[in-house]
Amino acid sequence: MRATAINILDMIENSGLEMTNAVISGFSTQKTKDSEPLNPDIENFLKKNAIQFSREKKSITYLVMDEDNGFLLGFFSLAHKPIKIPPVGMSKTKIRTIEKYARI
Repeated sequence: MRATAINILDMIENSGLEMTNAVISGFSTQKTKDSEPLNPDIENFLKKNAIQFSREKKSITYLVMDEDNGFLLGFFSLAHKPIKIPPVGMSKTKIRTIEKYARI
């Protein structure tokens, strides 16, 4: 298996929006067909926001594809600017947890 990361906007340009949506729609975090998704937020972002956010330059998403069979193995997104989270109403424990990953 050979994996490669493809910019989602490049995929749209080269393969078309319909094909890109078809690839994305097949992505799942389920272990089996009958199980619940392990992370529905991840699936939601990819299927509902990744293209729009990339076009609006809020983030860029890369699809990790298996070059041998064209399957979508996974994806990652990079934000272009930090997200600020106001600590209003948060416990000190929650603030310390968030501070590991973001600025408050």
